[in-house]
Amino acid sequence: MQLTTMHQEEWTKVAPYVDTLCLPVYRLFLSEKQIHLEERRIVEAVAERVERALTGRLLLLPAIAYEGGDREAFRAYLSSVLAELVRSAFHHFVVILPEELAEAAEDRGKITVHPLPVREEATEEEIDEWAEVLQERIVGLWQGVSDENASGEES
Repeated sequence: MQLTTMHQEEWTKVAPYVDTLCLPVYRLFLSEKQIHLEERRIVEAVAERVERALTGRLLLLPAIAYEGGDREAFRAYLSSVLAELVRSAFHHFVVILPEELAEAAEDRGKITVHPLPVREEATEEEIDEWAEVLQERIVGLWQGVSDENASGEES
C-alpha cells in the first residue's frame, strides 16, 4: 500500500494489519537546468517492488528528496522525522537510501536503515535483486531474526 494513493476509508480498513513503514530517501541533484534523477529512479523502484511484494503489512510513505546543500541540516531533519515515526504505534521502520546518505540515518530501536548502491548503470535486474534482499530483510525483522545486514549483501 502506498500512502500517496490511499484514501482515509481504505486506511481505516487496513490499519490493524500494517505494522511496518517504509521511507525512501534520495538526493536530488540540480545543476543549471539539469535534474539528475538516477538516485530517485533506483530508490523508488526498490521501494515500490518491496511494497508490492509485502502489501498488507507494509505502508510505503512518500519519499524525502534531499537537495545536497547542508548535510547537517538534512541529518537533523531526517533524525526528527525518524524520531516522530518511532513515537507512532508501528513496529518497524525501514529507511531506503543511497549508500552515500547512510550516515544521515542510523539503525536504532525500531529503525532499520537499508543503503543501496546507486550508480547510473544500474540495471532492472540489479534493482530486482536489491528489492529481493530488502524484502527478505523485512520478513526477517517480522520473524524476529537478528538483522546484521546493515549493508553489503545488496551489492
